[in-house]
Amino acid sequence: MGKSNLVLNTGLLLARHGRQVALLDGDLGLANLTVLMGQAPKYDLRDVIAGDKRMRDIVMEGPNGLRVIPAGSGVAELANLSEAERRELFEQLHDIEASVDFLLIDTGAGISDTVLSLILASDESVVVTQPEPTALAAAYAPHEGRDPAVPGLSIPRPDQHGA
Repeated sequence: MGKSNLVLNTGLLLARHGRQVALLDGDLGLANLTVLMGQAPKYDLRDVIAGDKRMRDIVMEGPNGLRVIPAGSGVAELANLSEAERRELFEQLHDIEASVDFLLIDTGAGISDTVLSLILASDESVVVTQPEPTALAAAYAPHEGRDPAVPGLSIPRPDQHGA
């Protein structure tokens, strides 16, 4: 879809303009921000959940001072965190949020409890989807029952992807 690319490039642009930016790879089970950056994290959110590291200790430095909080790729247990685990992550995330101008979260697709928690904890959300009826319906599902106005909507044109 392009969610990770949008988050990464927005973060890089803001950092290039002197803003303090942190990115949370919130696609907890299929993380790929570090892959897009060509970096391999030594530690990730798995270590935070296990209690071995604090979130501030796993932050990776990217270009222009961009900070990245890596999640684990292909780690099923991160995709479905318990309420207590999510609460602990959010508490640690607040410490990082307080030290930056922008905290951008790259969530996973779908409406799992973890994805919904990340969306609900955000000040704003941007929906990235495809111009197909089923994709549009799925993109709006996390926003049902909330303010009907979705702050941002990004729909790549089919010709941008060679379709």
